[in-house]
Amino acid sequence: MITKTLPISRTNSVVIFANQDSMASHVQAMKNLGKESGVSVLYISCRNPDGSTTSSAGWIIKRILEMILLRTQVGCGNPAAWFKYRKDNAAFELLVQHAREQATDDNLNSFLAHNNSDIKKQIDNLVEIEKRQFALVVVSDFQEIRKDEQPVLAMMIHKLVKGVPAYFRILSIGEPLVFKKDNLGEIGIQRSHDYVEIRA
Repeated sequence: MITKTLPISRTNSVVIFANQDSMASHVQAMKNLGKESGVSVLYISCRNPDGSTTSSAGWIIKRILEMILLRTQVGCGNPAAWFKYRKDNAAFELLVQHAREQATDDNLNSFLAHNNSDIKKQIDNLVEIEKRQFALVVVSDFQEIRKDEQPVLAMMIHKLVKGVPAYFRILSIGEPLVFKKDNLGEIGIQRSHDYVEIRA
């Protein structure tokens, strides 16, 4: 079974599947393991829920930030935790609102760089609030992102998790384009340096 060959670990990975069924079974395994293990699993699919053919890289990153916001909300039922995280949560809610306003991937990328420390602090809070060892961002259906946007999305995901107790797992059917080099420089993530590749 796929859960034996692809355990949750402290590793960034890009997993390439041959078909949708094998990816779907892996996604289910990740969701189940997230409930049973010491890991905060944040799962998002690149399939656009409104039915349009492709999602944008920015839409995925905004959804990840929204998930972090939802998962770090502490209600008044736990007054000590609510008091401890209230300022961070209020600031992060405002940050997510501003992230939603970024119209282009370039604008969003600059916004993430400018607010990098606040995002990392909130990921630290997530792990602490959920009493987990680390967070794992699982992004499936990566093939739904346009090829020219795939390296941009991979780079932004990597920036989100770098320097905090968090890792990513990108799931794709067929070969993803997670790195490209052109006359403007390098964009994306590099195999063996930023992630390990797994063929499932």
